[in-house]
Amino acid sequence: MTLLQVVAEKVAPCPRCGSWVVIAPGQVYRAEDVALFRRIESIINASELSREDGSEVVAALTDGVIRRRNPEYCLVKVVDAVPALQFLLDGFPVDRTQLARAAGMILTIVTTRTLQLKRSSDAPR
Repeated sequence: MTLLQVVAEKVAPCPRCGSWVVIAPGQVYRAEDVALFRRIESIINASELSREDGSEVVAALTDGVIRRRNPEYCLVKVVDAVPALQFLLDGFPVDRTQLARAAGMILTIVTTRTLQLKRSSDAPR
């Protein structure tokens, strides 16, 4: 997954892999979010999250209302699957806006990863 700057909602191929870019609805980040996004992405990639665990994480984060109103509840479930993400709950214990933004980042990253795992397992051998 790569963060790209979107200009006038134009879609272009990914500069890293050449695949067409998919813009996740509602997941728009500011320049100051890039470091956190990359840290979360690095942790998730290093965790070798299985397709099944990824599906559970996605299920825990899919309800946008709950994710925004009670992000710590959602993130506790995520931390069960990826313990290294505990830093989010420790680092932003009262900042619900930041926790909700991080939960949205996790949803974007894990959804993409889960789809990639599904495609690779469905590919003909």
